[in-house]
Amino acid sequence: MEPDGSTVDVLRYQTDDGPVYRAVPAGDGEAVVAAHERELRKRRSLRWAVGVAVALTSVGYGLLTESPLLGLLGGGIVAAALLVGGDDGEALVPELVERSVFRHDAARQYGLEVG
Repeated sequence: MEPDGSTVDVLRYQTDDGPVYRAVPAGDGEAVVAAHERELRKRRSLRWAVGVAVALTSVGYGLLTESPLLGLLGGGIVAAALLVGGDDGEALVPELVERSVFRHDAARQYGLEVG
């Protein structure tokens, strides 16, 4: 079979059920990966900002109510949860596995639907 002439970049997303492959127009793969990485950085920054705000609020509340030990305990629990809490964000970022491959070849090699 002859390739249909159109080329694609192939991205691999890691899931619990194994890798999932997606095709994007050739040359767009790096932009898609970069967009996912930016989104992951935003989510991590927001998570840290909210966690720090909650921890500081807990400590502040403890100081205002004359229960500094309770405030420190609450802040410590929030800080520990922030540090220990899982971050599965890496699974959201695809890996560029092939660049400018013919659509038909990508479909055959990675199980993509030819559309």
